[in-house]
Amino acid sequence: FRYAVMPHEGDWRKGGVPQAANSFTTPLRAIVATTHTGELPPVHAFLTCDNPEFLVTALKKAEYDDAVVVRGYNPTGESIEVALTLPESITSVSQVTLEEKPMKDLPLANNQVRLTVGRGEIATLMLKSR
Repeated sequence: FRYAVMPHEGDWRKGGVPQAANSFTTPLRAIVATTHTGELPPVHAFLTCDNPEFLVTALKKAEYDDAVVVRGYNPTGESIEVALTLPESITSVSQVTLEEKPMKDLPLANNQVRLTVGRGEIATLMLKSR
């Protein structure tokens, strides 16, 4: 097994412990591909999040729909505000359950969706495109 110790100042939030733990347990993996043409530029971010306390844990194809699912959680003890910036091709965003059942539609403005994520809450969003 692997074990890590992370010295930091302040409490676990100020020290960025959840973010570091996420990076430690799920490191980024690079995959080599052959040169090919495509629609995306050489450098591209599918989504960006304005709040580092919201930890994105999944980006996957929806199980039963032609859509993409983004899932993340709030490890803190308070509600946080989150804004996700999405590609221009996304036309609708809805909050769904872990089973991907619809809960509510979220407004999408200027390629951004905003939501409040409660303390310890998991948020799952379904993104649909043109």
